[in-house]
Amino acid sequence: MHMPERKAIKPIDIFGFIRRFAFSIVVCALFIFTMVAPLALLAERPTYTVAGKLIIYPVIPSLITKSEDPSIINFFHDYVRTQVERMRDDSIVETAIEKMTRKEKEAFFPPFLDEVGRINMLRGRVQIKPVSRTHIIQLTLTGGRQLGLAGALNSLMAAYLDKLMKEDENKYFSRLKFLREKRDGIEREVIDLEKAVKEVAEKINSSAFVEDYNMVQKQVEQLQKIYLQQMAVRIEKESSYNQALKKGKALASLSLAPMIDEVVLKDQSLDFTASWTYQQLQSLRASIDGITRENKDRQYVEQRMAAMKKYEAKLGEEVRSKAEWILTGKRDYEIEREILSSRAQFQAASDTEGQLRIQLEATRTRANEVSLGILKGSALEKDLYNKRDFLFRLDTRILELESESSASQRVSIESRARFPESPSGSNLKKLLMGCVALSLALPGGVFLLIELLDNRIHRPQDIEFAVGSKPLWPISMAPEGINFLNILEEAPDHRCAKAIRSLAINLLVEHKQHQSKVFLFSGVSRNVGSCSIMLNTARVMQKQISRILLIDGDYSGGNLSRMLELADGGRPGMGEFLAGEEPLENCLFHEGERGLDIIPSGRPVSALEATSRNFIDLVSEMRGRYDVIFVYTYPILTSDLTELLCGVADVAVIVSKGDTTLYKDLYMTASFFFRLKIKALAPVLNWGGTKEKDMVNNLIEGVQKRMARRVVRKKREKGGERKKEMNS
Repeated sequence: MHMPERKAIKPIDIFGFIRRFAFSIVVCALFIFTMVAPLALLAERPTYTVAGKLIIYPVIPSLITKSEDPSIINFFHDYVRTQVERMRDDSIVETAIEKMTRKEKEAFFPPFLDEVGRINMLRGRVQIKPVSRTHIIQLTLTGGRQLGLAGALNSLMAAYLDKLMKEDENKYFSRLKFLREKRDGIEREVIDLEKAVKEVAEKINSSAFVEDYNMVQKQVEQLQKIYLQQMAVRIEKESSYNQALKKGKALASLSLAPMIDEVVLKDQSLDFTASWTYQQLQSLRASIDGITRENKDRQYVEQRMAAMKKYEAKLGEEVRSKAEWILTGKRDYEIEREILSSRAQFQAASDTEGQLRIQLEATRTRANEVSLGILKGSALEKDLYNKRDFLFRLDTRILELESESSASQRVSIESRARFPESPSGSNLKKLLMGCVALSLALPGGVFLLIELLDNRIHRPQDIEFAVGSKPLWPISMAPEGINFLNILEEAPDHRCAKAIRSLAINLLVEHKQHQSKVFLFSGVSRNVGSCSIMLNTARVMQKQISRILLIDGDYSGGNLSRMLELADGGRPGMGEFLAGEEPLENCLFHEGERGLDIIPSGRPVSALEATSRNFIDLVSEMRGRYDVIFVYTYPILTSDLTELLCGVADVAVIVSKGDTTLYKDLYMTASFFFRLKIKALAPVLNWGGTKEKDMVNNLIEGVQKRMARRVVRKKREKGGERKKEMNS
């Protein structure tokens, strides 16, 4: 069986406590009140009351700005409640006490109070509450002396207003301090930014941080155009130079023979020489005509003619050689001159391009520096503008706060407390209320202590707390004049009979659904009615089940046997069977009136004999012969036999008696059954039988009787005094 959630200590029953002790508490309270009420009349003193008023303005007019909403209309009631609580603060009350004069302190506070006691006294006696449908908070102070009341209340209001004023001053002071420190920092940043802007402007030679005013960039653009033009010229000159080289090589490879021949043909000296030589040769040839070859003159003339031809040929060669040298040198000169001219033009174009490139790079570097300076200056200029704008707004806010710090407060004194000229009442009502509270507290505390010490079971919920499951239908007391054993026949419609039938139905359902046969009936303690409940339950179940056996396990006296009047007939029973004196058949008895098979207790036996194996074997043997077996046994807290029977029992029925059974005994009984792993547990609350008076009930009844006698005696004494007054 699963261990349910339980409570080891019985919870207090507030409603049950009121139901049981309300009358006793009221009687005791009346008695105590009659004793202490005259003391209240003797202690009556006049009281004086002073009142002051504070007004709260929901809307405060704004002097300059509306950056903060001065209206509290939407949360006015919350604001008022907050101020009421703040007026009770220790610091305000302490300041109020310090503002009081020495005479006011001596008149208002007892001399034995310390500072903490004075604070608690003033705070406890001042009543602060908002006046309905107004904007006013009323403060009232009541005391037994005239002097000191008005001073204490006025000091409290003044201390509260001083704190509000100081908070406003601190609020504006902290704001102004922060804003001024922020303004000084921004001013320093503005000065630094102005210096940085000036440095950048001097560096880029411009005060306008706009790219359109970047003149260096425009120079870069112009130089870029010139450079591109010069680069085109350089490329053109380079191409001309290369063409000149190619042309020179091509001209150098051409032959000069035709030109040499032309020069030779046009040479006049050579033509004159050839003409003269030809004339001389013709003249010499004419002179030797007819002369033989052997003639010396002819030989001489022929030699001269050969020499003249040789000279002519030599002269032609010299002219040709000279013409070749002149033409070659001229051609080479022209080629070299053209190459040098192209080279010079190319070199000049290249030098010009290089100079333009260097100047362009330098100008471009300067343009980049100027552009970066413009960007930096623009950023600094924007930052400077923002800082100046922020500085202007800070100055404006500082001016606003300085003006608002002089505005009126939200809370002010509407009326101050005045010296009380006459009493406003007396303390009799409070004294009587104190007497009533004392009269109820003393007996209430005593009876509450009795309730806490009372460990008995008074309600079904106590069984649920102790066992962990709700009890079955509580069995109420049988009607007066009807025997509980005959309740089923004589009063079948009574709640007691219905509760027994409900118990029988639950056990029958357990028998049908889980085939439970052995039902163990045991009380939490002796004399709780478990035996009679078992007998009535068996009679109800007999209508549905024919074979039912009752076993009286009370080995010391035979409670079931006495109820059925079987103990005085000398019938053998469980005692004889356990002792081995009688067989089981002789111990089995059929009760004719109720039609039940019963094994009575027989003669008393010792606990050792009762806990022998024969009892367990008997129950096991009877399980096969009967449909249902009811076993009545001792409470498990005092009997080892009940623990042994848990091994063969299917269901254990625990019977508790209302206002008698102790909660701790029921808790321990349930713990034993849970530890022995009983299959099912059925708690039953029995309200029947005779009520046993314990020490608590005796004490309560004794106190009630004494108080009742004393009240009667008081009434008689008062009646006698009235008769004497009437006679006199």
